[in-house]
Amino acid sequence: MAPPKRPIFEPTEPVRPLKDEVVEVIRPWRFSEDKPPYTTSELIVMMLVMQDLRPQTMQSIHYNILRSFGYFADEALLMFVGEVQEERSKYHRMAHGTSALESDYDGPFEHSIHGLYETVKEFDIPLTCNRLLDNGRTLTDFEAEFTISAEAARVCLRDILEPERDGTFDFMALPPEIREKIYKMLLVYPKPGLIIDSQVLYDWDSQLGVQSRDDAEAELPPAGGSQILPSINFQVQGLAETLDILKVSKQIRHEAQPVFFGLNTFQFGSLKHLGDTLRTMRTEAIKEIGDLRVVLEKYKFPNGLHALEGLDRLLPELSPKKLVLIAPRDTWFWSACCGDGGENRSATAQEMMTLDSVEGLSGVLTMAKKAKHLEILGDGIMGDWVRMKLAEPEEAQEGDEKAQQEFADQDEGIDTDTDGYGGAAGPSTV
Repeated sequence: MAPPKRPIFEPTEPVRPLKDEVVEVIRPWRFSEDKPPYTTSELIVMMLVMQDLRPQTMQSIHYNILRSFGYFADEALLMFVGEVQEERSKYHRMAHGTSALESDYDGPFEHSIHGLYETVKEFDIPLTCNRLLDNGRTLTDFEAEFTISAEAARVCLRDILEPERDGTFDFMALPPEIREKIYKMLLVYPKPGLIIDSQVLYDWDSQLGVQSRDDAEAELPPAGGSQILPSINFQVQGLAETLDILKVSKQIRHEAQPVFFGLNTFQFGSLKHLGDTLRTMRTEAIKEIGDLRVVLEKYKFPNGLHALEGLDRLLPELSPKKLVLIAPRDTWFWSACCGDGGENRSATAQEMMTLDSVEGLSGVLTMAKKAKHLEILGDGIMGDWVRMKLAEPEEAQEGDEKAQQEFADQDEGIDTDTDGYGGAAGPSTV
């Protein structure tokens, strides 16, 4: 019997220099009038590769894109000519006493590459950024220098450089422990975690983001200061887009959902942000949140009595392993109890009793009691109120919760002798 044939191994071709590959990609578009089929992030990475990965400012990256792609150069020239024309027209109107007439100019002058300066703030493009000078001054996005590693650049450009693959890959045939590693790579974000907050004071739109692209220091800023949570330096897609993988199958949802909600730290800039997010989530997902940080505030939203409506029904679903409640000074709750003056003293017990009737706050106490590890940071009134309520006997707390529910029912015209509300708040989408 003839011995079995040994498999023949073909040596892998050496990887071509990345810059050579990018040069070939750019060449057909250098003088083309057609728009290149590349994303803004791919354009940025290609320009870094063309400069041998040397750190560049966004101005330099912008300039090199215009030099490399005829379409964008033409667009920029048209915009520049329009700007010059508008300036000349403005002087003409002023000289002839017609400066009050409206202009057709749409202004202000914009660059021709959509979202160029915003893209560097996206989490998915793995740039390295130098924002700190030797004298300690922090640079803006316009001043900072960006670069990327060769390995990360190749990954970012894989859809351009690699041939289209045939067939499908049987992901579920992988061992469970390998699938779990992939879920972690896809769904677990750097410390100090995912931040859900508004980027601008009094902006009602929530943003999802992170402080760093890698594990930064996870310590919170001083809770009494102006900055009460790490800021969003890099934006992340919304929860629905981030969790697209959960829609593939029930089994993947069952495996991946606990990874996302159980291994990430979630930081909410206010109770209103927390409530709005929980309303979009299924109960099973809410129960899986393991590490939670919440600022006890609602100042970025309308001051109406119903800003926290339904929170007392949503928060009891949470039972985090670790809960950090952050109580800064000078919040809406201080104004509601003690007037508009600055929070430069401790509230009296009588003043803090006003918070007992604020709709939704009983849920904060329930959540705090269910947490395996609770930490209260800051010296604001809400921290004192939570500590005071948790120290009360259970009977007193139950009486306060009943009074709060009756107050809410009466405010909505509900007969307190009936079943009241009932049902879950909001649609379940996550």
